[in-house]
Amino acid sequence: PSARGAHETAFLNGKIYLFGGTEFIGPENLLKNDFYSFDIATKVWKKIETTVKPTPRLGFSFQVINNHIYLFGGTC
Repeated sequence: PSARGAHETAFLNGKIYLFGGTEFIGPENLLKNDFYSFDIATKVWKKIETTVKPTPRLGFSFQVINNHIYLFGGTC
C-alpha cells in the first residue's frame, strides 16, 4: 500500500488487514478505499479486490467480531 495516514488496521487469522485512510499530497488529501492484507508469516502484502467497497474514508472504526471484520462510521 501507499504511504498514508488516518487508515485503520485489524488483525485476524495471522494477517493484518488495512483499509482506507488518506494520502497527503501537497495541500490536498486523497481519501482511499483500497483494502490490503499483510501475512505475518510470509511478510507479504496482498491487495484484496472486492465486488462491494465502502466509499473512501478516514476516521472510522475497523473491528474484528466473531471472525469477521466490520467497518463503522468515518468521514467520506
